[in-house]
Amino acid sequence: PSPPPKAAPSDPSVFPGGLLDISGSPKRLALTELSENGTAELLLLSDNRIDRVRLSSEGVEPIASCKPPVASRALHIDTADLDQDGKREVAVVMAEDLRDIVGRHAGADSRIHGWFPVNSTDGCDFAFDFNGYLRMVDDQLFFQGRARFAPFADGVFPLRASANGYRLGKTPAPWAGFDLYHASPLPGGDEALAWVEKERLAVVSRESGQIQPGGRLLEALGNYEGPKVAVRLKEPRYRTGFDDQVTEEYHLLPRRLTFGVDGKAYTIDRGRRIPEFALLGSPSGRDSVVRLSWDGRKLTLERPFPDVDYFILDFDLVEWPGRSSAILLLNDKPDGSGKAWLLVQDAF
Repeated sequence: PSPPPKAAPSDPSVFPGGLLDISGSPKRLALTELSENGTAELLLLSDNRIDRVRLSSEGVEPIASCKPPVASRALHIDTADLDQDGKREVAVVMAEDLRDIVGRHAGADSRIHGWFPVNSTDGCDFAFDFNGYLRMVDDQLFFQGRARFAPFADGVFPLRASANGYRLGKTPAPWAGFDLYHASPLPGGDEALAWVEKERLAVVSRESGQIQPGGRLLEALGNYEGPKVAVRLKEPRYRTGFDDQVTEEYHLLPRRLTFGVDGKAYTIDRGRRIPEFALLGSPSGRDSVVRLSWDGRKLTLERPFPDVDYFILDFDLVEWPGRSSAILLLNDKPDGSGKAWLLVQDAF
């Protein structure tokens, strides 16, 4: 996604330290504005709801709230200054779960809504629904559709500005053979970072998807429980006999991976876990936002931000003069169903 905005000369210490209480159960976060008086405006994406809040020395102030045009679950939100006018555009992706209880294709199925641009200044204005997944990478907007019996259709396509809005490009973008959120093109090159396994990243060729020599990250980044897309099965399956019918599968979307102004990638290390038998213990371990550095020979993991004793659901980066910060969306449940907070961290 777009490099984080640079603030006017001010001190990030104007943000209060420690946990900042927020209402509801937001699943995703995106920074929309950073002002010279040291305040930031954020969008918090929840199921069936978008909240715009202001972060300042006074804490978190609600500004506006709105609902999407249809009842839907939060999947993804991105912001970037695509047209270079100094304001960040907003793309919102949500899943509308359709359920049939009878017939050959009974079960749940997620219809994907990709709204862009979403004007969040006064309430919300959902301008256009691309009916698919959207993502902003390197100040560009990309699209991928959903297949009937799979979470993604073939091909990631650029969306380009035109006189009548944004139009879908005719030629797929080189995406290493991965889906939209599973690969992230590295800035200024022919390589990408890809989730080659659920918990593992590697540097791959954007054309072939082949892992580059030395490009596999040695560390696993933990079991992340993000949003899911329901896909109805073409033919129902049965677990035991004919009384336990499975009519859909839920496909997990990966955690956010974004790039800083340093050209390096940032993502979430899910070191925090709940016990196998939840009633017999408390969560243990810590989450953190980590940085990935690729020098052409080896992919290494760096830890510029402190660990936290909470589950990190999402984050965004802020580049201050001479220092970097991260705004974290925290929860006491790995799926975001518990108590939520914001936390501002400075890099070491």
